[in-house]
Amino acid sequence: MSMSCAVSFEARKDGLLQEILRSQAEIVCLQEVDHFQDFFRPELERHGYEGYFVPKTKNPKGSVGVTEGQAIFVRSDRLHVEKAMCWTSIDLTQQRFRKLASSWMKQTYTGIYPLE
Repeated sequence: MSMSCAVSFEARKDGLLQEILRSQAEIVCLQEVDHFQDFFRPELERHGYEGYFVPKTKNPKGSVGVTEGQAIFVRSDRLHVEKAMCWTSIDLTQQRFRKLASSWMKQTYTGIYPLE
């Protein structure tokens, strides 16, 4: 019999949600999210958050569909999102992202880049 050390999402999801809500954060950033549409988005929207999701650029083992990605949630009663733009490293090779890519590659931190 094979034993797994990983705890299922079903067993962890309520604790994850409670920890996020306990923090009362204005901005919540999550990585390796694979339950955005069916859990995080609806649950956090009920608590006043607006959510955005960017899937990974490659799916493991050639799988079809989104497997996981990054999510950002913003408290809509405290912050207003004027414009949201999500991009991946693949997008940075396209012409319209050249200036962004050039600037981004020189940075050693994550931040907000003004769009022109």
